[in-house]
Amino acid sequence: MNKNNEPAPGHKRDACPGLPSDFDLADYTGTPMTNWFSPKVLLTTGIRTLLSAVFAAYADRRATIAALRPAESIDDWKDHDHVWVDYVADLGDGWDSTYSVAWCLAQLKQVVEIKDKKKDLPRGDILVMGGDQVYPFASAEEYKKRLVRPYQAALPCTPEDEHPTLFAIPGNHDWYDGLRGFMRRFCQGAWLGGWETKQTRPYWSIQLPHGWWLWGVDTQLVDYIDHAQIEFFKKTAEKVQAGDRIILCVAEPSWIFAATGDTGLHRNLAFLENEIIAEREAHLVATLSGDLHHFAHYEANDSKDGLPRHKITCGGGGAFTHGTHQLPDPIKLVELGQTRTYHKSDKMLPESSESKRLLWKNILFPFRHLAFASIVGGFYL
Repeated sequence: MNKNNEPAPGHKRDACPGLPSDFDLADYTGTPMTNWFSPKVLLTTGIRTLLSAVFAAYADRRATIAALRPAESIDDWKDHDHVWVDYVADLGDGWDSTYSVAWCLAQLKQVVEIKDKKKDLPRGDILVMGGDQVYPFASAEEYKKRLVRPYQAALPCTPEDEHPTLFAIPGNHDWYDGLRGFMRRFCQGAWLGGWETKQTRPYWSIQLPHGWWLWGVDTQLVDYIDHAQIEFFKKTAEKVQAGDRIILCVAEPSWIFAATGDTGLHRNLAFLENEIIAEREAHLVATLSGDLHHFAHYEANDSKDGLPRHKITCGGGGAFTHGTHQLPDPIKLVELGQTRTYHKSDKMLPESSESKRLLWKNILFPFRHLAFASIVGGFYL
């Protein structure tokens, strides 16, 4: 962008399909972080959660979508020598944090240090958004303020032969309007700044080169994988070859919940591995998730086939931070008829010591959330 808020040189406005004709950067800043302890936000979100759970149980929008829109696995990259994939989740919150992450994703390259050596990481050919693209609840206006605007400002457009492609799966906050906003934003061929969307349903399959696959799974609000989605992955699996490796993108870290006794989502995802992936003699080697706003990596090396398995929570897209000091270790999961033991990596964000240190800020809670504290104090009195 230049000082007049125009696209960069070489980008004509009519060549930027993801940029509105009245684009003005001055209108795009200033959205605050969601105040989760605001009584109004708590009440409104609670009501929407209740309503969405009730209506989702009786009228699953995915059934209608499946009847109206065909879905095929996308193989645009299967013949490439290599493909770069960016992943972000839990991103639709305040302007400053969301734009900061979007700016990093928009750069042609990022220089990082790996084992004391600097390495250039290029912008992803594919950007995966792993759930909760908007807070506190989905609506056209909230998507516009908390997702569309920061990503348009970070990457207003790209040259015609360099369009990165965007895929998204819905989290629980995307489901709070029955998935209407999500479908409009990601499943109708719209653009998000310089990122192009191609999916037609809230779940998808991407065939990558060298026998790799990326599958996005929609588990709705109640850890439910609908029949049409199962049939879609069964049809997709017909193209999967023995020995292929699959990465799942899901909205919630089922392995963390399973370790604390909530095994519903883990059982449903295990169905995909047991009945679909294993039937093709393929391997589910990694599962990516957001929902918990931190970075944590678990790895198991005791599989019968000798391949390591990875469970990664990467919810650092711009929302508030969840701690890591309380994460269970190890985690034992029953997968493909065997018990695998997953151990937590030392590399986390925030690190365990930093996570514990941040807890001291809770002492200031009554002063930072005066209205909430006053209401609770009033009831107690």
